[in-house]
Amino acid sequence: MEKCRKLLEELLRQYNLYEFESDDDWTSDQRSEYSQQAETAIQTFRTLFCDKDAFASQGGAEGSLDAHYKACSKDELLDLMESWCEEFFEEIDVTENDAGYTQHEADTIDELRSYTDPLTAPNHSFDEPSLWPLVELVRIGVSSSRALKYVTIVDLPGKVNCLVASYSQI
Repeated sequence: MEKCRKLLEELLRQYNLYEFESDDDWTSDQRSEYSQQAETAIQTFRTLFCDKDAFASQGGAEGSLDAHYKACSKDELLDLMESWCEEFFEEIDVTENDAGYTQHEADTIDELRSYTDPLTAPNHSFDEPSLWPLVELVRIGVSSSRALKYVTIVDLPGKVNCLVASYSQI
């Protein structure tokens, strides 16, 4: 959870920097970079927490982030978001190297995708939360093949090692 909090804190810092602490001396390149970072931050928050009232809509998310910034309650917001992440991980009872770990087996590609898509692809519809921002590694293998049994084919460039998902297809 410490690594998750650091990720959330960095995203919040990036959002706040662009939205509330902008500097007239920024170059156009800096302004563009900070804008992209802020957009990534809010989309990540919405992906993770779209089932929470504060992040159910773009306007709601912006309003919530604005209210917490103005109230100087960054730590309160981070505590809340961290508790929501803890709820995600309550369903995962296996750990390896201090990271959550889950494994699924599937008989069909569609079934396998139903397990892996929420962990590897951004959820643009914001219908339900997705853990992909917190996933560092997904392994997919074919258990009947010695060569493909534990091959890592998706290696996500995440900053945090909160969850490792391993999948096998039979």
